[in-house]
Amino acid sequence: MLRWIFTIAFVSGAATLTWAADVADEWTEIATKKADLDGDGKVENIALFSTQPSFSDLTGHIRLDIGDATWTSNDIHDLHDGPWLGVIDIRQRDEFKEVEVVIAGGGPSEEPHHLIFAYRAGALTLLRSFWAHSPKYTGTGFIRARQRAAIGMVNFKYVLAEDGLSIEHVEQPLYALNWDTWTVPVTTSFPIYAQQTEDQQVGLLKQGAPITLVGVDGDWVLVRSSTGLMGWARATEIRQNCPVRVY
Repeated sequence: MLRWIFTIAFVSGAATLTWAADVADEWTEIATKKADLDGDGKVENIALFSTQPSFSDLTGHIRLDIGDATWTSNDIHDLHDGPWLGVIDIRQRDEFKEVEVVIAGGGPSEEPHHLIFAYRAGALTLLRSFWAHSPKYTGTGFIRARQRAAIGMVNFKYVLAEDGLSIEHVEQPLYALNWDTWTVPVTTSFPIYAQQTEDQQVGLLKQGAPITLVGVDGDWVLVRSSTGLMGWARATEIRQNCPVRVY
């Protein structure tokens, strides 16, 4: 049942009445699915709930029920659009399927929040949560996810553990940008370095010359000059001296 909390505040001798909804136990069913998640031949009932969003900022909690098992978020989520519920098959060679809950980002440039769950022997487990645009579940055990980096978007990879009870991030020495080549002009000259430090400068990029952003590692970007010279530059230098988008 939805409850209202009334507060009276006295400001300069005048009383001001305010009210807010207490929605701690007010759950609304958002979506339902049916699927055999643990390969026992029995179909599980899957239901996604959310608290009624706050009237001021459209935030609230979510809850996932599978059979008699329940998972409830401790975090406050942006519920302005969604959340969504789906059944996915990350690794087709096993008999298991997973459940995905997707919560929209806070704006058009923010990645949606993906929460992946497993259901085994009556227990519900959160395998991983990550932020990404349109992750690809290829059925091979791997997940490809397009995520924001210091410059542009990069392709992250995750893998489902052999026991199916966790999802791990696959570390890469360099993260390729989401385009095969991303060439931009230099508006103001800046240096590039042999390594991800400023100890050894290998060149100075010429104003007006095109450069190719090869990949990203943290706050550093691997750059190829118009003459074929390779070197590292800080993402802040590139954002300041080249017409690129942050994401």
